Amino acid sequence: MPILRTLRRRNRSAGPGRDDLGAGGAGRSEDVADQGGIEHRGIELDGTIGIGHRADVHLKNRLNAPGAFRGEIQNQEHIGKTTAELVVLWNADHPNDPVA
Repeated sequence: MPILRTLRRRNRSAGPGRDDLGAGGAGRSEDVADQGGIEHRGIELDGTIGIGHRADVHLKNRLNAPGAFRGEIQNQEHIGKTTAELVVLWNADHPNDPVA
């Protein structure tokens, strides 16, 4: 599948570090689509750089189908635990580097 590249102007409201340039938008962003999803890169007029990735929906659905993933999951016994339970485990294993 060829890579699709699109360059578009972002339409943003004026705010700290952003100039309101009207309908054309203030910053620039680029979306690149490939077989794994869409990667987003952008830069604002104040120099702030942003990146993001949105995984392909069909790929996510295939990976999450029951029985589809055949790899090994490390620490699978921790699946379903709460953040508080994981903090207790971490603090027990790392007394010199506890999570507050």
